[in-house]
Amino acid sequence: MKRYHLLYFFVAMLLLLQACTKNSSRTATGTNAIIPLHYPPEGEKLKIAADVGGNYGTFQLISVSTGKSAEIANLSLADGGQADLVAYTGTGHQQWRLSDEGNGYFKIMNDGSGKYMQSYYYNNTQQLIQVFSDTSSAQLWSITSTGNGYYKAINKSTGLAITSVDSGVLKLAPYVNNNTQWWSYNQFASQAYRDDHVVSFFHRKHGSISFDQGNSIPLSDGRSVWVTEDTYTQNDNLQPNGEFKCGWFFDIHNSLLLQPANHSWDEAQTNNIITHNSTHQYEALASPGDHNATETWPGVGVEIGNHVYMYAYEGPQQNGFNDVVIYDFTEGAGGSLDWGTGVRHAIPGVSDQDTITYAAGMVKPGDGYVYAYGTQNVFLVKFLYVARFAENNPFVWTFWNGTTWAARPSYNTAAQVTNIGHDNSVQANTAISYVNGKYVMMQMDLGYFCDNNPHNIYMSTSTSMFGPFTPLKTVFTIEDMISGHLCNYYTPAIHPEFVNGKNELLITYCLNYTSCQVSTCPDGYLDPNFYQVKGVRVPYSEIGL
Repeated sequence: MKRYHLLYFFVAMLLLLQACTKNSSRTATGTNAIIPLHYPPEGEKLKIAADVGGNYGTFQLISVSTGKSAEIANLSLADGGQADLVAYTGTGHQQWRLSDEGNGYFKIMNDGSGKYMQSYYYNNTQQLIQVFSDTSSAQLWSITSTGNGYYKAINKSTGLAITSVDSGVLKLAPYVNNNTQWWSYNQFASQAYRDDHVVSFFHRKHGSISFDQGNSIPLSDGRSVWVTEDTYTQNDNLQPNGEFKCGWFFDIHNSLLLQPANHSWDEAQTNNIITHNSTHQYEALASPGDHNATETWPGVGVEIGNHVYMYAYEGPQQNGFNDVVIYDFTEGAGGSLDWGTGVRHAIPGVSDQDTITYAAGMVKPGDGYVYAYGTQNVFLVKFLYVARFAENNPFVWTFWNGTTWAARPSYNTAAQVTNIGHDNSVQANTAISYVNGKYVMMQMDLGYFCDNNPHNIYMSTSTSMFGPFTPLKTVFTIEDMISGHLCNYYTPAIHPEFVNGKNELLITYCLNYTSCQVSTCPDGYLDPNFYQVKGVRVPYSEIGL
């Protein structure tokens, strides 16, 4: 598991802060305003109220016979998860994205899992399950009015209707025109959802296959560099069943992946960048000392010209001091995956102090500078600071001291970025980016204890790099579970370059199994799914972009 270099020293203090701030400076989304529905004559298909994308909307699906809402049972994120009926609480697993696919048919996606409802033949019957998106008619649904203010949902492939039963489970059955097959709907403004295409992209089968970091650096030609930390590779690790043997440990401390300009989420099209800094295959940067006792963890970065400048944490050094440096990579000529040898640079004000670590974000807003965000732990809180360097001089940094850009960082209140959360402090898990002319902040509740509660993602924005930021808004609840317990989660990241044409921002976090005292290695195998990047799409409209 990852040795989280800031966590262990402040673990008790951050836990206390977590307990003290839950009811402060957080605006829960709850349920967005309901959009009135039009109930047409019998046989007319569902009309989706105008939304950001035009052909899709977010819905609560209500069983007429029970008054309960449809959700994915047990908050399942896996293919094969089934739907059931429960009292509505507004979680992502109880919200559904209906998209009009034309010709009278819809697809039904669960916001919490990102997977689609499908008719599936198993054990001599058609069952209703969630699976990865495809183009089959088994994922298409005719949703039409019953003429009495309700709707029915009929599968195109089987002709069967979604039906509620006494046990609360949803099944498929021939349509018999009674209230067990009638549904009422509430439509909400667009809300965040788990992007299953992104999640599946990280179920890798070659090169770097599992890791706990997922920053991305957009390149000017449309490609993107994914930056990973402690990493399993496929070398003798991945078994025929797609899992690891128990006892295997990550074999390198970092790697770089190059995603093509078409931003395909087919993992086979994204390969490892090759560098010559480390003797370990696929590792981009060598450890500062013994490979198994020390590590180099790269993170945020930026492209300038044909160079990529990347923050990297090195620790522990022999003198006990943990270095923070910048690596300069020259991109491979002609699209080559061979990026040669990255050049290490110690930066005055960055590398010769360890009070502030500049790992929260690198922002290039187009004014000739790159702005780097760093955090400082002070007893119970974590403060945010900003530094900058000129695009034409990336190894000379200056630091905002509250009045001007100075040669050395200041650790005072005036120098801190303002209005960013409780008492102007941020969560342990914080990321900063720049989207549509605004500075965007992502924060997550502390995620490294047993069954952390709450376990949300929050977003806020500012028109200034110094703040103030808008009040934190809850956009998504993390529900990844292993052995019945919430997974550890951390390393948030924002990815503005991955535009999907629907005015939705991609954000990610990573998992690291669980801190609960339960087995995560049943039957002798460890599932890489719980040590990988997870993607969430947040509508611009939800956070004021």
